[in-house]
Amino acid sequence: MRNRLLSNSAGLLQHFISRSDLFFEQCPRFDICVHPSEDKISMTRVNHQSLAAQIISHTTADLKAQFTDWAGLSLILLHQNNELALGFIRRAQQQQDRWSGHVAFPGGRPEPTDADDLQTALRETQEETGIILHPSDWIGRLNDVQARAFGGMLPFFLRPHVFYLSEQPSLILNPTEVSHFYWRTLRDLQDQKQATTYQAFPAIAFPDGVPLWGLTYLILNDLLSRLK
Repeated sequence: MRNRLLSNSAGLLQHFISRSDLFFEQCPRFDICVHPSEDKISMTRVNHQSLAAQIISHTTADLKAQFTDWAGLSLILLHQNNELALGFIRRAQQQQDRWSGHVAFPGGRPEPTDADDLQTALRETQEETGIILHPSDWIGRLNDVQARAFGGMLPFFLRPHVFYLSEQPSLILNPTEVSHFYWRTLRDLQDQKQATTYQAFPAIAFPDGVPLWGLTYLILNDLLSRLK
C-alpha cells in the first residue's frame, strides 16, 4: 500500500519521485493531480457532514505503530464567499528550525497534558494562530506522513486533522512561531497558473513569492484527492 513511503533513501528527490505513492505514483502528472480541470466542489452541497463523508471515504495510513515521535497538524477549511478556502501559515525564521520560513499547516508536537493527537492539533493551532478550534469542527484526518528533509527520512510522522468552519475565525499570530497566515481558496490552489517548481519539485506559488512544496504539498494533495 503506502508503506514504501517508509523505506529509507539517500535523499529527498528519490523519496518524492520514486517512493511517494501519496503523490507521484497516483499522480504522475502534476497538472492532472493538483490542478484537475473538471472536478469542482459544489458549494450547494458543502457542509460539515458532506465534507466529513468525503474525507473518510478513503483509507487512511496510520504510522503510530511504527513511530513514537509525531506532530499533529490542522487543515482548516473555511466556507468563504461561497467557496472553500484552506488556511496556511508561514513559519517564522528560526535558525534551529529545518523548515524555517516554509509554508505549512499549523500544528506541532504533543504536550503531556494533551489527551490525544486531536487535542494536540487543537492546542498547537490556538498557540500559533489564535484560532480556537473545537472537536465539533473536526471532519476527519488524512494519511499520516513520515517527516523528511534533505538527506533522508526522519524518525517521526505528521498526523493531519481536517476541520471545517462556516465563519472566519479571529487571528492572533504568535510571532515567535508564525510570520504570516494565508487563506487560499481550493479553486486558486488548483489553478494551473499557480503551478511552479521549487528545487526541482512541484510547488504552488504564494502571493509573497514563497512556494508551497514538500510535505505540505503532499498533504494538500491528499486532501484535494478526497474532495472530488
